[in-house]
Amino acid sequence: MSFTSWMIVYTPDENRVNNFNHINQSIRTNLFVAIDSVSNFKTYSEFSINKSYNTPEYVKSIQKKPGKLGCNLSHQLLLQEIADKSTTDWNLVLEDDTAIFSPLFLKDVDYILKGADSCKSKYIQLYTHPRFVDAQRKYNQIGDNLYNMKRQWGTCAYFIHKDAIPIITNIYPLERNIDFIYSSLINELRSLCWLSDYVKTLGALDSFDKNSQFKSIYNKTIQEMYNALFEHLPDKPIFAKYIPNKTQEEVESEKIVEEAIDDMIEITCSRSCVEEIHAENIDDT
Repeated sequence: MSFTSWMIVYTPDENRVNNFNHINQSIRTNLFVAIDSVSNFKTYSEFSINKSYNTPEYVKSIQKKPGKLGCNLSHQLLLQEIADKSTTDWNLVLEDDTAIFSPLFLKDVDYILKGADSCKSKYIQLYTHPRFVDAQRKYNQIGDNLYNMKRQWGTCAYFIHKDAIPIITNIYPLERNIDFIYSSLINELRSLCWLSDYVKTLGALDSFDKNSQFKSIYNKTIQEMYNALFEHLPDKPIFAKYIPNKTQEEVESEKIVEEAIDDMIEITCSRSCVEEIHAENIDDT
């Protein structure tokens, strides 16, 4: 199945740009310039409120963490871009610290998207914070490492269907961080979660994590980081079967109804590949 890929990139950061370029070599990806609300909080606060993206109360509550506004707006404005310009139903949204082992990811993405369509799901979480992994594994499994999504935080990587966007924009202005909004719409979006070893983060896990790999990679190439992250992956993908969306009791009692595709999926993206870019050549305003 085809999809369009997008990455939100903080373009002044060379490491994040390099990561975009690395992923763009194997998965054609559109670059979406991240909103820099740290440097321009007043401007984006007024824009956010005037355009009814976020409430005045929310903007006031995050003044001491101004980057949260940029996170919300980046995802919100990208959703609008997808609604206006994407020619595929499914869209892959990545933040610029996301690492993907593309050979196996691309091989199994057809399985995931077909499963989601069968479930009438409109959202698939692709990276789960370690704090939520154990609970997610115990929650209504519907396929190999595919689950009904449990409430969690994080917007590192996800698939979103264009039909989900009106459901999200209908509750603007937002009163909370975008990841909490996605979690609050699990039932409406029939959200799924794919627990995969193919999608990881190079950044901090959360605001309490001080171990972002981006802060320690200035003497490493992106390829060296990827080699370290994915060195223990199996040679073959782990997804062999697909089970349609059922309750836990039905999953346990009903037989597998469809074999997933074993051959490499050639992903066809409708939009042209973004040419390789360089951080120093980008206007960050």
